[in-house]
Amino acid sequence: MEARKLINKKKIGIVIGILIIVAMAVSYFTFFKGQSETKSGIPLYPGASKIQVPGEVKSEMDLPEGTTWNAYKVSDSTQQVSSWYEEKMMEEGWTENSNYGSTKTWLSLWKKESKGAIITVFSGESAKKLNIPNNGIIIYTGNWKTLSQEFQPG
Repeated sequence: MEARKLINKKKIGIVIGILIIVAMAVSYFTFFKGQSETKSGIPLYPGASKIQVPGEVKSEMDLPEGTTWNAYKVSDSTQQVSSWYEEKMMEEGWTENSNYGSTKTWLSLWKKESKGAIITVFSGESAKKLNIPNNGIIIYTGNWKTLSQEFQPG
């Protein structure tokens, strides 16, 4: 009888331990998943920080209706960031339609179902205009048809 009680206590302990591990895993995934994507579901480069764009820059942007964009600062090079996006977007099921790249600017047009995204990575004068000390990322999102007609790299 004592052995049976001991076995039942061990089983309960194991079940509780498993539940705690599962709860921790779910919390971890939820927290970091939210940190690694934009609101529109585009992967966000590790370490990228969203920035407030100056009003005069925003007013220069003539975006089609339904298109949104956000800017981020990063410390890594245009090459590092663009390579990461090339790999990560494909992993997430996006198809690259076209791209343009140089040492200071990389722009790529992506499609996933009816959604479209344009990812621009830049440095130099473009970054300074947005008050970014190093490099920046702008992510545009919207309907694929609208974005593909409005933005054509290169």
